Amino acid sequence: NQGMSTLPIALGIIKTSRVVFGLAIIATLILLWYINNYLMENTLYFAVIYGFVFVVAPMIFFMIKIWNAKSKEEFHLLSSVLKWVIFFGILSVLVITLNIHYNAKG
Repeated sequence: NQGMSTLPIALGIIKTSRVVFGLAIIATLILLWYINNYLMENTLYFAVIYGFVFVVAPMIFFMIKIWNAKSKEEFHLLSSVLKWVIFFGILSVLVITLNIHYNAKG
């Protein structure tokens, strides 16, 4: 443990998984609120579909899997899923910008 006090060491793997699950729910709810209030309201439907397929769906997959994750392999998969969510989240800036550009009236 080398004197480190990480969350899994302090709480244990099961409790830490529950904390991360709660944080993932909060992040997903904020994301759904954003999609509804900003993308749907402005009829940016391509960005909405992109958000659901590449960000929300993997987050739901993550939440389902983190609840029962126990092995190193499962946590590695979940780490990779979150890295892809971050990548597609960053890429969503471009998707939203292009969606606004091609949907703009005038």
